[in-house]
Amino acid sequence: MRPESLRLTDTATTSAWQAEATVALVESTGPSRLVHLDLDSSRVTARCPNELAVHSGQRVAVRAHPRDVQVFEPEGTNLGTADELLATRELTP
Repeated sequence: MRPESLRLTDTATTSAWQAEATVALVESTGPSRLVHLDLDSSRVTARCPNELAVHSGQRVAVRAHPRDVQVFEPEGTNLGTADELLATRELTP
């Protein structure tokens, strides 16, 4: 997923497309920040505005929209977006 596709949200919100993560590193890139997140056993990166106050070690909620999630077979075949698969009922949230 692209960093622009992930959003940091209020941890009180619940959604099938949201998970809690720990901020590992915050990089200022000028007009925005790249926030590197430890999510289970993976590291993902979200882009957020500089005004958003986050720091290393902080627990945050990260959310994605199904239209931004590409789904792959184990051997690497792209099946399409989660949104498309949900519409055809080939995927459940």
